[in-house]
This record gives sequence, C-alpha cells and structure tokens, in this order.
Amino acid sequence: MPRFFLRSTRARSVATRIQTAWNSVFQEITNLVPPDTNTPTEMSLIRTPVFSEIARCSFWETRMKRFARLGVMHFAALLAAATAFSQDRTVFFDVEDPGVDKSIDIWGLDTAWLSEANVARGVEFMGKEQVDVIRFSFTGDKPLVDGDLEATRQAEFNERMNIVDTYTKPDAALYFNNDSDGIDPWFMDTASSVRADRWADLIDVTRQKCEDAGRVVLSVAPFNEPDDPNSKQGDADRMKDICALLRTDPKYKDSFSQIRLAGGNTLNNDEAVAWYSVARDYLDEGNTHQLAGNFDTYVSFFEYVESRGDYGLNDELHNVMEAMVGAEYGMDAAIWWGSAEYTRGEFVKASDGRRLGYAEHRPNWTAASVYRAPSGKVLAFVGESERQARPTSYQFVSKERDVYFDGVGPQRTYTVNTTGGSGYQTTAHKNAERVVHITWGEDIQPVIDARYTLVNRQSGKVMEVENGSSEDGANIRQGSPNYSDHQSWFVDPVPNTIGGDWSYFTMKPFHDSSKTGDVWEWNLSAGADVRLYDYAGGSNQQWILEYVEDGYFTIRSRFSGKYLEVAEGSSTDGANIQLGDGSGGALQQWRFIPAGASVEFNPPAAPAGLSARANAVSVRLRWDANSESDFGGYSVYRSTAPDGPCELIARGVTASSFVDKTANQGGPYYYCLKAVDQSLNHSEYSAQVMATPKGGHALVMSLDFEDNAADSSGNGNDAGVSVGAGYLEGRVGSKSLYFNGVNNSASLPATVGNYDQLTVACWVYWSGGSDDQRVFEFGDDSESSFYLTPKANDGGLRFVIKNDGVEGQLDGTALEESRWTHLSVVLGEATAQLYIDGALVDESSVSIKPSDIASVLNFIGKGQSNSGTFFRGRVDDFRVFNYALVAGEVAAVAGVESPSTPSGFSSEYTGSELVLDWEHVPGATRYTVTRSESSDGPFVVVGSDLFSNTFTDTDISGKTKIYYAVAAVNEAGESLYSGSYLASLLSPGDEWRTLHFGTIDASGVAADDADPDGDDVVNLLERAFGGDPNMAEGDLMPYLDKMISPLAVVYRRSSSATDLEYRVLESSDLSPLWNLAEGTSELVSDDGMVRWIRFVRPMGSDEVLFLRLQVEKK
Repeated sequence: MPRFFLRSTRARSVATRIQTAWNSVFQEITNLVPPDTNTPTEMSLIRTPVFSEIARCSFWETRMKRFARLGVMHFAALLAAATAFSQDRTVFFDVEDPGVDKSIDIWGLDTAWLSEANVARGVEFMGKEQVDVIRFSFTGDKPLVDGDLEATRQAEFNERMNIVDTYTKPDAALYFNNDSDGIDPWFMDTASSVRADRWADLIDVTRQKCEDAGRVVLSVAPFNEPDDPNSKQGDADRMKDICALLRTDPKYKDSFSQIRLAGGNTLNNDEAVAWYSVARDYLDEGNTHQLAGNFDTYVSFFEYVESRGDYGLNDELHNVMEAMVGAEYGMDAAIWWGSAEYTRGEFVKASDGRRLGYAEHRPNWTAASVYRAPSGKVLAFVGESERQARPTSYQFVSKERDVYFDGVGPQRTYTVNTTGGSGYQTTAHKNAERVVHITWGEDIQPVIDARYTLVNRQSGKVMEVENGSSEDGANIRQGSPNYSDHQSWFVDPVPNTIGGDWSYFTMKPFHDSSKTGDVWEWNLSAGADVRLYDYAGGSNQQWILEYVEDGYFTIRSRFSGKYLEVAEGSSTDGANIQLGDGSGGALQQWRFIPAGASVEFNPPAAPAGLSARANAVSVRLRWDANSESDFGGYSVYRSTAPDGPCELIARGVTASSFVDKTANQGGPYYYCLKAVDQSLNHSEYSAQVMATPKGGHALVMSLDFEDNAADSSGNGNDAGVSVGAGYLEGRVGSKSLYFNGVNNSASLPATVGNYDQLTVACWVYWSGGSDDQRVFEFGDDSESSFYLTPKANDGGLRFVIKNDGVEGQLDGTALEESRWTHLSVVLGEATAQLYIDGALVDESSVSIKPSDIASVLNFIGKGQSNSGTFFRGRVDDFRVFNYALVAGEVAAVAGVESPSTPSGFSSEYTGSELVLDWEHVPGATRYTVTRSESSDGPFVVVGSDLFSNTFTDTDISGKTKIYYAVAAVNEAGESLYSGSYLASLLSPGDEWRTLHFGTIDASGVAADDADPDGDDVVNLLERAFGGDPNMAEGDLMPYLDKMISPLAVVYRRSSSATDLEYRVLESSDLSPLWNLAEGTSELVSDDGMVRWIRFVRPMGSDEVLFLRLQVEKK
C-alpha cells in the first residue's frame, strides 16, 4: 500500500515534501485559441506568447481542450475593485530555529493537459521519488461503446498511461479528474447536466483500465471546474448523485471503497465551500484551485475542510504561492498544472523539512516563505497569483546571524519584488515565482551578474562558439583559452517579468549578444545539443546555476533540467558541449572567471603579517599587502574556536585592513585570511590570530553625514542610504542627511542597538508635515520596537518603546519646525529619559531593555512600516552609545558643555606604524593629539580635527617609546589634556623581556630556552602560558582533564603573546613524526590576561594516543 494511504488522523504528521515551482508554460504555447470563437477560453485569458520557436519541439501540443473555463460573471467584482498600492511584507526567519512542520502529504503532476513534456520536465525537477500521484483524466467527449471506451478515447487513455509508466515510479497513484473536450450527448441528462449513472459508468470503466494497467486509483473528482456554467456537467446536487452512486450502489461501492472522492474542484475558490458542502457526506477531499476568487476564501476553505477531518486538495496549482498558502492553512495534497520547474521542484523537496518563516499579502494575492529542507539547505520562496496578483515587496530578514542570499552578503536582509497589476490577467500579470538560496559558512558562491569566461573543471578548457560564428545553429564547444570575444559570455539573471519562474540566467556570447545558447530542437533527453540561436526568452534559452564548491557551478537547462557538460569528459579542443544527466561530476562543473582575467589555476601566496586589535565592540584586522600582479582581493574568515569551523565574513576586500563590526559580544574571535586572484584561485589560509572585544562603555556608531554615511566611531557601522536621500547644509561639520518625507531613509546595521543600555543622540531639523513621522526606529516589527517621532498624532515629541505587549512612553513639546534641535534618548537600568538641547524634559521607569527587543531592522527617517512614517527634514551627528549617558555627558554631546578628558588608552605597534586608541568621549566632535619622547614634554601637536578616537603615527623610525596626550573638543570648548600615555614600539617578545629582565636582548637568562627560576619551564613557554620567569610556579604546564572523556588537555594561552602559535599534536607510538591532532577546542575561562583552552580528542575504543602542545613563533 502506498505510504500516503497510512494517514489516519488530521494531524499533519505524515510525509514531508518539498514543493516545486514552475514557469508559466502557457507562454510557450502558440496558436492554441481557435480564432473563430468568441467564447473566452483558458488560453485567451492567458498572456500573449513571448516567442514562436515551438515548432522545433515535438512535445508541445497544438491545441487546448479545456475551453470555457472562466465565465466573465466570476470576475466583475474583481475588475471593479480599486487598485491597491503594494505594501511591503517582512519574512523573519532564524536558520537555527527548529521551525514548524508544514509538510504536504502528496505531490503530483498533471496529464489533464496531455503533454509528455510537462511530466518529463516535472519529474526532472521534482525527482521521481517526490511524484506521488498523477492527475489522470477520464473523458466524456465520446460515448461508451458496449460498456467500453470509444476507440479515440481508448487511444488517449493509452497515451496518458504510457506517460505515467514512462516517467513515474511504479507505485505512483492516480488522481482522477474530468477533462473532456465538450461532453457527448450520450452522457447528457439535460442540456446542462450529465446523467449520473452513465457518468459513473465512465469513471468506473476508466478505473478498471487503470487498475488493469497496475496503477492504484487514489482519488476521483467527478466534476472539474463545475462552477463554470459552460462546463455543462451539472450542479452540486448532480455531483452529489454521482458520489452517492459510487459510494452506495452495489455496482460500484466495492470497487470504490478504498478510493477517495473529491469535490467540488472549483476554479473560483469563492465557490469551493458551497460545492463541497452539498456532497460532503460522500466526499473525502475538499478541492479547489485559484483562477479567481478572494484570498480569504482560499484560506478558509482549507481550514473548513480540515476542521471536518477531510483531506484538503488543490489539484491544479498554478503558482508556488498557492502551494505556500495551502501548506500554511491545511492543504494535504497538491498537483501542479502544466509542469514543475526549478522553484516548484525545490519547494516540493524543501517542504519535507521545516518552515522557518512565512508572510502573505492577501489583497495583493502574494506570499513568501523560508524552509529548511531535509538536506539542511535553507531556501526562500516568493510567489503570486497567476491572474490576480499585484506588485509586492518582500523583505527576508535573518534574525540571529548574517547570511548570504544567492551569494549576496553577508547581510541580514534581502528584498524580492513580485509582479502584477490591477485588473484580471493583464499583460502585467507574469505568474512570477522564485527561489533564493540562503547560505553561510566557509565556501560561498560568487554573485553572478556580469561577463565571464566559462571554464570546465575537468578539462580546464573554455566554452566557445565554433569559429566565432553568429549564424543560427553554430555549435557551442570547448577550446583552449585565447581570450577571443566568442569565448566570453554575458551571464545575467532574468527579470521577474520573464514569465513564471525567474530563478534563471541567460548566457549570451560577447561577440554577438543578440544570440544565446539554445537547447537545440527542444530536446528533453540527455545528449541534447546546445547551439547558437537568436535570443527570444524561451525556456530552452535559460539556465539554472547550482553552486558546487570552490567557485564552480553546474549549469542546468530551464527547459529540460539537464546539465551542461563536455561530451564524454573530453579534454580535446573542439569537444562538443551538450546536456547530460546529473551527476557527471567535474565534466559538468564550470567556473565563471571574470572577463579579462587569465584562465590559470596558480593560487596567490597566503597573506602574511595578520594582526588583530580589539576595540570595545569590534575587532580591527591589519596585514601585509600581497604583491601579485593579478591580485583580486582578500577573503576574511572568522570562528569562535581555534579549530573552527571558519566562516566567510567578508570578501573582495582590497585594502590591507578590515573592521569586523559584528564582533561585538564577549569571548574570543579567531581570524584568518585568504588572498584571491582575478581568476578566483585562492591561497592557503594565513596564520590565525585572536582578539576579544574589550567591552565596556563605548560609542558604537557615529554618523557625521559629511557627504557619506560612514561610521567614524572606528567600529565599521556604516549606514545604508536609500535612493533619493541627499546631503544638505548641516549643524555639525558642513553637511547633514536630508529626507524628503516620501520614500527615503537610512538603514543601520542589525545589531547596533542590541545592548542592555543605550543612548541615541542626534541633531534634527524638522520640516513639518504629517504626524507620527520617525526620526529613528529600531525593531523587529511594529509590535516590538522603539522609536522617536517629532510629533505624535495626539501630542508632541514622543519616544515609544514596546515589546511583548508592554509599552513605555516619554513626551515633550512638539518640535519647532525649521530649526535645529538636539535630541537624546537615554535607556538606562529600568529608566528612560528624553532630552531636548541637552536638558531633561521627561523620564519614566521602563522595564524593557533594548536587548529584549534585539532589533534587526533599524532606520533613520522611517519606521518598520512604509505607511506614513517617513521623516521630512534633516538629521546630523547621529550617535549610538552602548550605555546610559549621564546628564553632563548628554549636555556635552549636545554641545552645551565642553567634553571630559580622554582616557582608556591602548596602542598597537605593527612594525611600520603605531596605532593609538582611546575611549570615545561623549560630546566630543573631534580630538587633538600631541606627542613627546619624554613624559615631561615638550608635547607637539601631531594630529588635529580628528573625528574618530584613533590616531595612526607613521613617524616612528628609530624610536622605542613615545608619550602621547590627547584633548577632546566640541562647540563648547576643549577638554583638559590627558595624562601622558606611554606607547611601546617593541615586539611582544621584547616587551616581555623588558618587563621581566630589563633588556630586549634574548640571551643569557633572557634567552627563550633559559629557565632562570628553575621550574623546568623555559622562558618561551613562560611567556606563552602567562607565567613569571623569575618565580617558580607549579601550574603553568598543560594537563589532562580527567573529567572529560576520552582524552582532553587543558593549556594556558597568554593574551599578550600574539606572536606565538599554539598547536596540539598527536601520535600513536611516540615516533618522531607527530601529526596535527583532530579534535575540538573550547574556552574554559578568561581573566583578561590568560585564557584557559580545553582541547578534546575523540577516540575509538581500541585506540592508543599521545598528545602534546607545540608552541613556536609565527
């Protein structure tokens, strides 16, 4: 018995399947509507075909049998409705969340549209094992003859069954529907209704033939789209009569006792409940699909069917949107109309996993979701009603971590826009659907959207057009790279208006971009040729890029799902490029090398000189620049353990420094680099470095808006400014950021406000306008956020913070228009304060902390909603502190009082320069730095008008120590200079020897291998472990942790020994050759000076193993 017969309750816990998305195959059919008919047909209500090369495909049908599906009466209300403006929707998801089960028990493909190609393509994209059922039609356009099918109907039956047997698994069951090209009078009772007994006979005869062919009939729908008055099948009572016969008449009941009955199969989901309810005493499945109707009734129908304990069915899905919505509200079985292409196939697979996020826009008939597939892949989906959609913008938001969206990132948000328009099934309705791959980790796909040389992984040869021809039919083959124009390809994503699924790319040769690679003769089989042809937007001219690894992709045809490959894996010039079944391995993998780069596979040298310096809420990396002539950039990797796993946090970095703004939590971060050349070859990893953010009070972000939105705090928290925002005269410095109050804003990094305490301060020039504009808003959605508005709709200036139904509020008088005003919001320990121009105007007890909200969507100039929250005016000197400023500090930030004296100095010597840091002084707008070679002076100004709390001194040649003094400045004046700070220009080893032996000379008692305290720990290890070389200590050396099984060693690691490398080695026999140990490391404790690391080595039951710790200079 097939697995889907085992469902015994309404609990949605049976199988989980991924739903696939398909392209609107309608646009690939031509001349389907009889030119002499005035009756609206299905095809006449579909858009005009985009191209006319169908003659080359033997599978495509030349007619449609399903006429008169849609009556105008169904849509009058829709056409009269006013156009709705699209409203953005947000899909929140967490890739680590367990998710919810929204699986669909049964997935199927359709043969009511009698097309072998549709089924072949659908099986290719869904996978044969995922195709549980086939929608199989009984046909009443010819009478039964002596109780059997008429000859032409028998031939059509045979054609359908041959498709089923050829492409599906042996236990794929059948879902019956009626698909008659008109109904023969022999079946008719009246002019508009069939005879129940003869219709039941037709169903029974077809059932018997299917069972004789070895197929299980799982469900029968007696009528198809009976709400179309032109269908002439009958009313709901007649459908009930037929169901009653199949269930109770002795002629049928035994044969149909294990077959489910489905109704009412309406094309307008508004009519579904009415048709289902009449016959529900005999029905097992409630069925509808979405060619017309209201979103609410589509949802409520499945909820109603589920509430009765019946099976929810959509046996004609036209878009992945219908599948997502159905899955959300109780649909159990789903069958794709037309075919299932890439998005639909991926959804079928992914929906067997867990749903992580979902959003819908009911007035616009659109939806979006995020799923984690059983394979672990995380995928985002977007879809729309084929005929009723209106444009909608969906923003996907990763709540807990940065990710990549189809290679774009790392980032928290990604926006996808659907299509559509007012009216019904207009040229603006594209039936658009898409899948987006969400990834993270060490190896991330590059973003593809440019001109490339396509290199085969197995042969190392490139894809080219034979002899550089521009003739239709010219062969596409491989050749040795000579960098000719016909070996270069424009590879671009298709627009969302391409029609149906838009997860694809076009590939056009550089020497003639009016042409494209074309699956020749619309061949669905492995071995199909790919040749040059005029680009017309056909599915045989579009391609799926699936990432493999190391910059290589497979390239699949949208039309067939087959993979581009070099024939027979040849390495010979001129070898043909064709389509094949996956997985062919390296012969089907292609690297997209940017045009102009050499085709070579020699990696650059690993970056050297990497160092990490911790700020309060970020980490700054520096390294020596690579010198390769074909250097492309650096990739930055990070982990939270010494042994990984590493994750890519930045790529394409061309400078020899980088600030990790996301390293803002306690605990160590481990970094390494790779250099990447222009041909996408990457080096080995650099040496690893570690840094732990200092924490404490800090200026997290400072936006000066001096013709850019860069963060001057040194933490890399730059803002993103939307199109339309601009820079005008400012209050601090020369410029400020201007907002038009209509559609522009600035977005801030996801974690910039996620602290227990917070201060947000800025200068505001409000130009008036509507109430409830937002100066800023931080949040996850409109119910969990905090914001400041210049004028509330029932009051004046107002700050609001809310979370989980709890809300706090601060109020002040409405801002004066056309005047600069300084505003500060201070969120402290259970208190909130609002300041205007440095003076406190309101305070209140508030139990909500910013960290409770853990905001991800943070804006200046707008709120969480786009409706009515856009700010009109200018903003300047926008600052965020991770603590609650006191009144004097707020006054200093507002420029009312001079700032306090700088403190908290630290420095880093890189060998060629010295970087001096100090804690940001609240209220300081700039700093002055002086220096001397003596603590007593004289001090000379070496830096002035510095906007950030860091200074890089390059004039250090021949010096071993420098003294610095710094003053903070704002409009009210200058602070006192700090006490002199001594910065050492010694290496970590020299610094340590100077501290303990008063010399930098590594000789005598100060030598690395000396042991002046006689504790059997040499100086190098004393320094590595954070010991005192002049005092014997008994707890410095590594030791076995007997509390951890099977084998664990704990060792100390000095925070100042940044020039030393620590490695755990292993041996099974104490032979001279020791190998790097295979295990995991974890931080046990950290006192700021020394970290204790535990390394755990898994072991087999019979394994004998020795571990040792190796310490050496980098």
